[in-house]
Amino acid sequence: MSASKELPTVTKLVVLSTGNKVYTESHHLGTTTPSAVFLCLHDLGGSTQSFSALSRLLLAHFPRSHVLGLRSKSPTIHNFMADLGALINAEVSTGPIVLVAHGIGLYTTKDESLAQLTGSTSMQRRPDAVALVCAAMLKQNSAAFGAQIRALDAQSRSGALAIVGDKDVLTPPGAVMRFLNPRSAWTLPKVGHYPSIDTPVGIAELISSFAKVPIHQA
Repeated sequence: MSASKELPTVTKLVVLSTGNKVYTESHHLGTTTPSAVFLCLHDLGGSTQSFSALSRLLLAHFPRSHVLGLRSKSPTIHNFMADLGALINAEVSTGPIVLVAHGIGLYTTKDESLAQLTGSTSMQRRPDAVALVCAAMLKQNSAAFGAQIRALDAQSRSGALAIVGDKDVLTPPGAVMRFLNPRSAWTLPKVGHYPSIDTPVGIAELISSFAKVPIHQA
């Protein structure tokens, strides 16, 4: 399947055991029991659309897998991880899970005013909250980003792969890479803050190489 071919999408409202409601977008090529599940998590203010091209390419590499996108508005890392765990328990029944996350360091914010960003009227109703998020996005915490990646690397069965664009001004590779394990970190040339959009083919190839062994051994 090419990156330009239309991908069948099933959107679902899931009521989690945490009491929260989230929307998921599921993509697959007709397989009912997946060999693996690629769980895609977008950044604050992002969209599952940022993974559209990448999802098609992942299914080309792993045609028996499922790609699951999560739309989450959890304002803190604690709430986000609780929702994520509940979603996995509810929606992922078989196969290994490959977590594909963008800007995961931004989820470490503890400021509850992020929850007040509810839609297009936020600029009129709460300009202070909008300004807060803009400031947070312009100075993401590289140390926190690195700490999250290292924690995932230590806790997951197959480790973690970190990918950074050399043109990323929000999480500059020079600031981020010193907090990461160099054996599992890649800097991509001529790529900005959204590698899955700038170079979906390159990202898919890196993820494929990284995930191939644990998926085939499952």
